Amino acid sequence: STRAILGDKVWYDADGDGIQDAGEAGVSGVTVNLYRPGFGADGIAGNSDDAAPVATAITDDNGAYLFTNLLPGTYEVGFSTIPSGLTFTTQNNVGSPTDNTNSDANPTTGRTTAVTLTAGSINTTLDAGLKPIVPGSVGDLVWLDLNGDGIQDPGEPMVPGVTVTLKDANGVVIGTAITDGNGEFLFSNVPPGTGYTLTFSNLPTGATFTTATPGTLNGNDANASGVTAGFTVIGGQKTPHIDAGITLYAPLPIVGVLTASATDCNALVTLTTSSESNVSKYNFYMVNNNIVELIGSLVAKNKPSTYKVNVLNQEGARSFYVEVIDIDGKVSITNTANVNLSCNQVGVTVYPNPATDKLNVKATGVALDRDMNIIVRNALGQVIISTKAKTTENASDTVIDISSLPQATYIVEINVDGIRKVQSFIKK
Repeated sequence: STRAILGDKVWYDADGDGIQDAGEAGVSGVTVNLYRPGFGADGIAGNSDDAAPVATAITDDNGAYLFTNLLPGTYEVGFSTIPSGLTFTTQNNVGSPTDNTNSDANPTTGRTTAVTLTAGSINTTLDAGLKPIVPGSVGDLVWLDLNGDGIQDPGEPMVPGVTVTLKDANGVVIGTAITDGNGEFLFSNVPPGTGYTLTFSNLPTGATFTTATPGTLNGNDANASGVTAGFTVIGGQKTPHIDAGITLYAPLPIVGVLTASATDCNALVTLTTSSESNVSKYNFYMVNNNIVELIGSLVAKNKPSTYKVNVLNQEGARSFYVEVIDIDGKVSITNTANVNLSCNQVGVTVYPNPATDKLNVKATGVALDRDMNIIVRNALGQVIISTKAKTTENASDTVIDISSLPQATYIVEINVDGIRKVQSFIKK
């Protein structure tokens, strides 16, 4: 025969090793274009069709394709219409371009290198492996560059609440994040690619970006507009150290420290100051998975003081910080305080049991300084005693005088933060 045959298959490279392993299935529906560079379909060099496909096929249910009745010559194969979520695997990982156990498609172009067919030859080795696209991640932080050198130095504080926008090479927004209480942000499940950029915005009042030092470890990658240069995301890897430093950030008009304590799923956030001057108010914020929420706003006393905000019914890691608002409107930020909260069920403890004259009642699993209603009922459900108390900072008990009650079994009911709990006791 004076004609030649060319073909093979497209397969799913499940382990991404570039080798067609036993059991790895074919991929149907992939478009396969056959090219004869320099000649085109008419076989005449120098015509306008020289770069166009000479034939097209679609892979069958087994991922196979075949071109027959071909003139002798040099050919290339191009693969396109790849299913979503897949990309080309490593080219020629083992063997040679004529080895049918590897992938011959260039991962960038989807096209093989040229092969020469002679009269009557059969080449069934030009295959393409498709592997799952493994996402990468992008992240790092925003910090306050106290000395303005564009380098993150030890002890320079982080900045929460800054908005970070990730865009692809075409300027399409892939996602947004907000720096947490540690000034950190992270984008997960980012498709591999080049030309990604980050844009930092929503800076604290009066802040500007520090000296740009792109490409420097722990340097500032943002320009004066808050935009980074393009960078590459590699599948399965984190692209770290895409940072932004800010400066001209008003110093705190207070000397103080922010702390947070946890009681099960409730947090008490406390700002304690040893000095204050020209402060208007304090805005308390909670950061949960890059979501920033205002949890309280307290008027400043402008003298050494303690400010407290309770946060109820939270689960997991939480970060807190406080915006210090000057009387002239300038904003600065305290340190961050972190807690891990776990929602145990609210309960009530009573003792001694049996009791004679005094009964100790205590709520458990609730925040401090909360209003607590305590009711004692008899066996008929009638209210015998009703009083109010606080869940105190030292977790002390509320003591109830039961000396006048007849000997019997009673029920103690507490109501706190909308939760009702009961416990029985015996009066003897």
